[in-house]
Amino acid sequence: MISPPAGPSATNSLTLGHPQTPQILTRYTNEGGVQDDLDILPLITEEAYLEANPSARPARAFMHMCSQGDVSGIFELLQTVEEDHEDGEQDSMSPADLLRYQDPLDGMKSAIHLAIENSKQEIVWLLLWLASDVPADKFPEEAIRVAESVNASRESAATGVDIRSLRNTQGQTASTVANAMGGTWTALLQSGIL
Repeated sequence: MISPPAGPSATNSLTLGHPQTPQILTRYTNEGGVQDDLDILPLITEEAYLEANPSARPARAFMHMCSQGDVSGIFELLQTVEEDHEDGEQDSMSPADLLRYQDPLDGMKSAIHLAIENSKQEIVWLLLWLASDVPADKFPEEAIRVAESVNASRESAATGVDIRSLRNTQGQTASTVANAMGGTWTALLQSGIL
């Protein structure tokens, strides 16, 4: 079933200003059971985007890892991306580009936007280490220890814009999102780190 269903004409002033998000609802069956009313439009949209932009596959994986807090996966992916980039693979991103990727399928959010939204403080510190000009002496010892344990240099921090300045489609920076979240982000905001 495709929704929204057909409605009154676009000239009807009662419907203007209330756009509905289109959906493609289906019944999905797999070994886990049956899922009714699964909206497959986002899945189709993502696959079409990746088909047209194959270099975005690692970036989409990176965004997912950042939102889930997968530190080891992030470093493995960064290493793979660096090797591919050094080998001159066509359409490969550099690690600096990957760290600053903004997802057009998710409101141009960056990895730090997602890490903050999902309360992944370790990932936020990691992203700041790798892609910001926050002085090293402002990082907690544990964040430095994690970065050093995986040989994460700050080289990529100097080769691009500071990740804290990236804005999503709503014009929000990492600090704007953190301010709206409050809680654990308050100390980072008050110290000027975000």
